[in-house]
Parts: sequence; structure tokens; C-alpha cells
Amino acid sequence: MRFLREAYMRKTLLMIMAVLSSFLLVSDGFIYLQHKKTLYSEFRESRKQELKLLAMLSRDAVLRRDHTSIQQLVAQWGNEHKGVIGLKISKADNSVIAGFQRTVPGPHSMKILHEAVLGKDQAIRFQLTVDTSDINESLNLLLLELIAVSILLFLMLTVSIWVILRTMAIAPLKEEVLRRKKVMTKLRRVSREKQRLLESAGEGIFSIQKDCICTFINDAALGMLGFKRREVLGKNIHNLIHHTDSNGMRCKPETCQILTSLSKSEGVVVDDDRFWRSDGASFPVMYSAFPLEDDEGGMGVVVVFHDITRQQTERVILEHQANHDPLTGLLNRREFERRLERAVETAREQYKEHMLLYLDLDNFKEVNDAVGHQAGDELLKRVAKGMSDIMRERDTLARIGGDEFAVLLEHCSQDVAMRKCGEICAAVCGEKFSWDGRQFVVGISIGMAEVNSSCANADAALDAADGACYLAKRMGGGQVQAWSPAVPNNDKMH
Repeated sequence: MRFLREAYMRKTLLMIMAVLSSFLLVSDGFIYLQHKKTLYSEFRESRKQELKLLAMLSRDAVLRRDHTSIQQLVAQWGNEHKGVIGLKISKADNSVIAGFQRTVPGPHSMKILHEAVLGKDQAIRFQLTVDTSDINESLNLLLLELIAVSILLFLMLTVSIWVILRTMAIAPLKEEVLRRKKVMTKLRRVSREKQRLLESAGEGIFSIQKDCICTFINDAALGMLGFKRREVLGKNIHNLIHHTDSNGMRCKPETCQILTSLSKSEGVVVDDDRFWRSDGASFPVMYSAFPLEDDEGGMGVVVVFHDITRQQTERVILEHQANHDPLTGLLNRREFERRLERAVETAREQYKEHMLLYLDLDNFKEVNDAVGHQAGDELLKRVAKGMSDIMRERDTLARIGGDEFAVLLEHCSQDVAMRKCGEICAAVCGEKFSWDGRQFVVGISIGMAEVNSSCANADAALDAADGACYLAKRMGGGQVQAWSPAVPNNDKMH
């Protein structure tokens, strides 16, 4: 009986030991797998949030294709994080924009991907490679602890050891929670730094969400627009600053490029538009708008704009200087030839008739030699002013040489051109030119050529008018000579 009892007890003990060991193995495996899943999931999510912040910080440089700034940002970001092995920003075609790699990824590493749409055809992929050795060590330690505790439970068969097991199992989780809190604190600090960066930027920046409601605007934008922050935040910013196009027409929401970027989730860059200030005045701007997903999964748009008033003014000045004579303010030879070439094309294609006048001042050299170039310059300005006053609105007057001028009379007959020549002669010769007590008689010689469908090009028309002018000057000056094939063009002297 004792043997049977001992055998039964051994059998029962073995059964209890088998059940207990199975239970402990299943429990250990469940705890280990749950902890591993939670640990890796939260670790991956925290890193992905960091990638989203990196995408927000780098979006403007990506749109401007400023790869140097992106590279610096990526390197700085990687050096600040101990566990980051590599960070790579690439386009959809896998071409790398910027990259950073501290060491070669080892066996315990994890790749985390985040794709951000920063504009039309601007899908950018952020790939972060992080070292997971610490996590694996933590999991290995946890596994050893579970085995040790299981052995203790297996040997002692007491509830107290089970409580100790759970305490030991939960300890690494508490450490991970503490680490997560540290990560979130760092993320909030980065977010505050991003906010300060946007506030200190020289460009105007604002963001909108659904219905064009403004959710953020920096000081630079408020300064350019003349609004106070409370007048913009929470308001429809389209109705405040973008209600009218540059041509004065109403800018409807369906034609607004900013709202189009919001509705289609596509970035846009506009080189020339107008924003309106709080005082009702407008100013030219260049802006880029690109969609951005907020923390709650909703879509918004960030707009970065510049006041280009000075650039436009400088461009107008440069264009005027390139096309006008600096002394008289008339068109220069280059611009006159361009317009003449256009008139030749209309005459040849549409059978229109124009008249070309080539004018050369008489006795101009005597004024320069007698009283100097300053007097000659003043004479040229007076002549230019006198001729400008009698030109029709569609006539083109230009200074094409030292004392040589040209006039293009569009849609004009020869009779009308002759009368215009008389007016020019009267304007130039009507009064004597005086300088330092000396008086000079100044005249003008005019050559006239017809620009019609038989005209080859602008150079041929100018040669014809120049040849006629030369003949008028050789006949004694103060003459008007119409060009004909008999006019000698091959021995011009001026």
C-alpha cells in the first residue's frame, strides 16, 4: 500500500509538475511575446513621430531643392540621437536627397519608413535605421528573469513566488514607460523649437485647415499684412488677404491656388500673385503652398510667401534701361529694330503699309566742336522732346545713333508721312539753339522708305531709309528724300 501510495503520489506529483510546467511555459511565452509586441510597437511609433517632425522641419528646403540645408538638418538630427544608425531622405524614384549613417547596421537594427507628400510630384520617403540592441538586451533579460522565476515557482509552488514573478516581469515595462515619457518630453521640446523657428523666419508663413480657417501665422506674415494675430486666427484667410486677383477680378475659391492645394493635397508654387493688407492696399507676392497632415490625421496647407515689390520694381527699371536711350529717354536702336521687324512681318503677312523715317541732324558737329559735348547732349534732348510732342500714340520714335533718329509710322500712307516730316522739320528748325551766348542754326535731313509686303527684313528697310537720308543730306541738308531703287545706298558716309 505504501508503495502504491508513494507511486500514486509520484504520479500525481509528476502530473502536477507537468501541468505546472506547461502553465509556466505558456505564461512565460505569453508575457514575453506581449511585452515584445508592446515594446517594439511603441518604439516604432515614437520614432515615426520623430520622422513626421523631421518632415515638417525639412519641407521648405525640399520644395526649394536646397539639398545642403536638408543634409545639415539630417546630420544634426542623427547626431542628437544616440540610437540612430542611419537616416535617409529619398524621392519616389529612390534617388537620395540627403543621408546620414553613423555605423554599419548590425544584426539588431530596425528600419522605419515614413512617406510625406510635400507637393505635386514631391512624395518624399524618410527611412530611419535605429539600433535595437538595447531592446533585445531588455527582452533577453526579461526572458532570463521569467525562466528563473518559473523555476522558483516550479520548486516552491507558492503564490508568493508568482507575485514576485509578476513584479519582476513588470519592472522592465515600467522602465520602458519611463523611457517613453522621456522621448515624449524631447518631442515636445523639438515641437517648441520648431514653433520658435517658424516665428523667427523672415518669410511670411501661415497654415490653414478645412474651409480655409487660419490655424497659425508668424510675426513676419502679420507685419507684411498689417493684421493683428487675433484678427486672423480662426478666420477665413482667403476672404482677408486673397480675395482679389492682380487684374482686379474677384478671386473665387475654386480658382485660388492655395485652396486647390488643400482640396487636391498637391503642392503649388506661384511666382506672381497679390495679397491684400488690412488697409486695403495690395502687394505682389511669390508663394508656395503644400499640404501637411496634422496630429489628428486631418489635412491642412502651409503657405510660405515673400513680398516681391522691390524685385518687380528693379525688373521694370532694368527692362526700361535695356530698351531706352539713357540720354534722351527715347527707345534705343535694339528695341526699335525689334519693333520694326514686327512691322515688317505684319506688312508681309497681312499686306499692311507702314512708313519708316531716318533722321540725321544738320550742323550737329559744329555745336559739339564749338561749345562742347555738354551742349551737344542738351541739343539732342531738346530735339528728342520736340519730336516726341508731335508723334501720334502709335508712332515709334527712337535714337539709333549719335545724332541719328528713326521714326516708324504704322498704318500710314506716304502723303501722311510727308506731312509728318514737315512737322518734324518745323519742330527741330523752329528756333535757334543758344549756348554760352552763341546761337546755332540746326536743321535735319530725313530719309523716307515704305515698309510693305515686298520688304525683306528690318535691316533692308533701315538701309533704304538711311540711303535716302544720305541723299537728302548730300543735297544740302534740310531736305526730305523718299527712297527709290535709284537712290545710291552703297556709298553712304554716315
